Amino acid sequence: MTIVSPLADDTRKSHLLPSLRMRSLGLCLLAVSTGCHSTKQKSMRHRAQEDWGQVRAAFQFRLATEQLEQGYILEAEATLQKAASIDPTNPVYFRMLARCHLETSSLEAARGALDHARSLGDESSELAFLEGMLTERQSNHEEALRFYRKAAEIDPGNVDYLLAVAESLVNSGRPMEAKRFLDAQLQDGKGKQQLAILRAQVHVLLDEPELAVKDFKTAEGLLADAPGLSEEFGLLLVRMGRYAEGLAVLQPLVESAGTGKDKNITAPPASAAAVRGLATCHNQLGTPRKAARLMQDRLAQSPDDGRAWRILAESQMRLVDWEGATRSIRLGERAAPNEPDWNLLRAYAAWYHGDLDQAASYLQVILAETPENALALRFFQQVNEKRNARDSALLTEDRPPA
Repeated sequence: MTIVSPLADDTRKSHLLPSLRMRSLGLCLLAVSTGCHSTKQKSMRHRAQEDWGQVRAAFQFRLATEQLEQGYILEAEATLQKAASIDPTNPVYFRMLARCHLETSSLEAARGALDHARSLGDESSELAFLEGMLTERQSNHEEALRFYRKAAEIDPGNVDYLLAVAESLVNSGRPMEAKRFLDAQLQDGKGKQQLAILRAQVHVLLDEPELAVKDFKTAEGLLADAPGLSEEFGLLLVRMGRYAEGLAVLQPLVESAGTGKDKNITAPPASAAAVRGLATCHNQLGTPRKAARLMQDRLAQSPDDGRAWRILAESQMRLVDWEGATRSIRLGERAAPNEPDWNLLRAYAAWYHGDLDQAASYLQVILAETPENALALRFFQQVNEKRNARDSALLTEDRPPA
């Protein structure tokens, strides 16, 4: 029998105690390590979920941008609502929601979206610009101007913001200030053709046609894709008597109307003003037959267009079709009795037929109503010179021989 000494047993226990303590410590460390790892995993999982949410929201935002560009406003609004619900701390989605609401004239909803974006810390130039759009829709032009100026100060290179400032100045009845603002923006003479076009329109308001034409010519590169602006430019040239230039601008607009580049798309018809302007150019440049054809086509569609009847009558006079001219004057006056030139056209007809007294009578009626009518005044002077010469000749004929 082997006798184990108590002392030996105690000694063995004493050797085991450190081992047990280390094992317990290891278990504790393992437990702590496992807990930390679990917390870290949860944190990483949460971050990954947030990142994935942001990716999903960004995708919805891109989709909404495409929908908005294609004119699907309500669809873009619904898509943005999804993006905002996924990532409710991003002000970009609320800014774009405000833009959608403005497109549908939902001004209260736009105000709510803008206020929410601002509450999220948004201080962007786009937010200020949208604030300007909203206040302008509410006819508060001074407040809109303040927001537009703020947007332009934050992002001075954005042409849309600069245009908004100038347009707001015009809408506030300050065209001269708008002109000075645009002058400052266009000092370097580089780019910014949209600003040049707007300044041209301001020059028209200020009755500075030569400067307006200069600005339109500076921005001719944009006019090809902007029929409305091209028309405005062409009609300005016609009013200034620059008929050859006006013809060059207006003829392509009128001829291309109704025939879009894509065979499946029909371009809108040319405006009545553009057609009449082109006919006026033809009359003044010696091609009245083309003018008459344009006006006959126009009147077949709109027989109550008094100005078209007037231009047609002028064309017929140039073509020595006095019967046709008389008919056009009669029908034109019936369609538009307030058109001021009917008596002037009758005076021309009377002049051609040698009835100077009748011509003078028509011109006297015009000058009694509008004594500042320079054309009627010059014509009246010519008629009187002819009448005086005729009367002198008659007196000479009646005088008995010496």
